Amino acid sequence: MQSAKSVKLIIDNDNEDAIFTVSSDRFCRKVISYIIGEQKSVKEISNESGIPIGTVYRKIHLLKKQNLLKITGVITTDAKKVFYYKSRIRTIYTKYENGVFDVEIIPNSF
Repeated sequence: MQSAKSVKLIIDNDNEDAIFTVSSDRFCRKVISYIIGEQKSVKEISNESGIPIGTVYRKIHLLKKQNLLKITGVITTDAKKVFYYKSRIRTIYTKYENGVFDVEIIPNSF
């Protein structure tokens, strides 16, 4: 599982539920899959994935709370703020053995 770019973490009980939630939620996984290669707005993610926009906003919020997103913003010509999201992770490996939850995160390249 190890690669030269991977980050291996042993996480505490407070974070393990969050990692389980993100990795087991099909919408979180789908959102991440659409923003691994390039940054996209919530509207772009929704349009391309078919996930309702409200669900995308909720999953983006959850992923943001776990610091799994790179966020950039622009102001459009009509003075609206548009945020773009890119996944900070490329891969998550999880393992639970002998009472220890082991997580290996392979970061995304920017």
